[in-house]
Amino acid sequence: MKIKKDKVAQKLILPLTANELLELEKVARTHHFPDYRFKARGIIAINAELKPDTIAEVLGVTRKTVYNWAKWWREDGFDGLLDGHKGGRPVKLTDELIACAVEIATNEALTLAGIKLRMLELHPQAPDFSLDRLAFRLKEHRLSFKRCRLSLKKSVPNKIS
Repeated sequence: MKIKKDKVAQKLILPLTANELLELEKVARTHHFPDYRFKARGIIAINAELKPDTIAEVLGVTRKTVYNWAKWWREDGFDGLLDGHKGGRPVKLTDELIACAVEIATNEALTLAGIKLRMLELHPQAPDFSLDRLAFRLKEHRLSFKRCRLSLKKSVPNKIS
């Protein structure tokens, strides 16, 4: 199947240098943010002079998005394309909630579940969050927790007779 090149796509972007193309291919394959990978694939496809409609359909974005990527690339190159990760949902554990959790953890001897309950008592509007996420964020403040054992092994010392 032969893919037709588009005159509009030829005007969208200046031809890429060999170094730019290599760097974009690297970003398209290995970057940890999916939106950066999409943008890089889009710029590579525009450079190959594919139609913006085709690129949008293959990547699952709108045509306007493809035009925006081309505009950002023309204006600022990599800086325009990789300007801040703007995707993802908002964090559940805000800095205010983490500060509260750190204060509770340092002042009281509680399990993670106990810390979560105290946090929800103090901040009833807080969204629900997992204990794993709480533990991870507390580790950022050099606090760690071990799971409590329900039974302790007791050993009887050997008596010397």
